Amino acid sequence: MKQKSVYPTESQGAWHSPNSFLFELVDFEYDAYLKSIKSYEEKELLLKKEHQDIDPEHQTSLIDYELMSEAFILERSMCYVILTSCLAIESFLNYYGVKRLGEEFYKTTLERRGITEKIKLIAIICFDLKLDSQTEILKTTQRLFEKRNSLVHPKSKESFKNGELIIPSPILTSEDITLANKVLIDFKQWFIENDDSPVTKSMLRVDENEH
Repeated sequence: MKQKSVYPTESQGAWHSPNSFLFELVDFEYDAYLKSIKSYEEKELLLKKEHQDIDPEHQTSLIDYELMSEAFILERSMCYVILTSCLAIESFLNYYGVKRLGEEFYKTTLERRGITEKIKLIAIICFDLKLDSQTEILKTTQRLFEKRNSLVHPKSKESFKNGELIIPSPILTSEDITLANKVLIDFKQWFIENDDSPVTKSMLRVDENEH
């Protein structure tokens, strides 16, 4: 029988999705990031006082060396924030798409699409909403997933070119964490504005009183 419309969000049935804990995991990793950056900054301050009589050039090298353990923990927590944020968003979209459109249709039509394509297709099919490619939620989500891709598909580069040493940019910065936090907040808000059902709020881990 031909289906003439999408399924309602609160349609009866059972669906399995690993999404249910991922938004909570993001919160956990973000808290860990805040703790790690605090630990890093506190030790850095102590080391600067401890080595204040050393000339600046050697002081910087010594402090960087003594902060290696804290720097590793901080960088690791930043990676986890980026990765879990993308996991949560994509897992939710996959769950939502299967529930509203049916597993067979979603898997053959949307599942292998890029993240912004998924959002645009779900928006037009489920919300009758046509999103321009320059829509803020699409642009910021794309930037976040590009950062994720750079982590999971690392590229090697030469250290010397034309006799000059190339200093690589940091893999991640605090701006990347700010971006991840913003994308998650905006993504949840955008989705709830278009589907404020209790089921959707529950999967997004949004309290009924938040909206």
